[in-house]
Amino acid sequence: MPRPLALALVPLLLLAAALTGCTQPTRLPPPEPSASGEPLFASDEEALAAAFSAYERYLQVSNTLSASVDADTGLLEEVAIPGHVEEVAASIEALRSQGLRTEGQAEIYTFNLQQHFEGSNGDVSVLTYVCLDVSGLRVVDGQGRDNTPPDRADFVGLEVVFWGINGPFPDLKVASSKTWSGSDLCVG
Repeated sequence: MPRPLALALVPLLLLAAALTGCTQPTRLPPPEPSASGEPLFASDEEALAAAFSAYERYLQVSNTLSASVDADTGLLEEVAIPGHVEEVAASIEALRSQGLRTEGQAEIYTFNLQQHFEGSNGDVSVLTYVCLDVSGLRVVDGQGRDNTPPDRADFVGLEVVFWGINGPFPDLKVASSKTWSGSDLCVG
């Protein structure tokens, strides 16, 4: 399989949108008091649980879209912010234009909180490290022939940022997803 296709698949399958290699960790600004004075998350565990739930929805949509030759990429708008929707939709279209789709599922292997903060305007950001198990995910052509790159790793580390608006039940959406190879990220 040509290298450009393999690079196009990583953003699609891992929602890393055309990024390769290691990246420096994203640093969120220090927390500011929210407009209401009440913290959105009472603990790091609550922030992690909200991000995990949002990522499960995101992963379900991305698995569905990459497996279909014609599912509406507009479904991404429910789980990601506009800029990230455009990146992922472009990756999906690149896969489809080559007559490829996926079979199987990418699954969360590890999910860790790096940090979270609330802005004074009521928005919230949550930064996580995610390890995806992609061993059960295959890339196939229209005849069902396996086109998965033979050297693809079974686990892929990501740094995923979520964004949402403060409220009783924050609606976190994926804002960005970058490949990450920090030490021990995919060690269970």
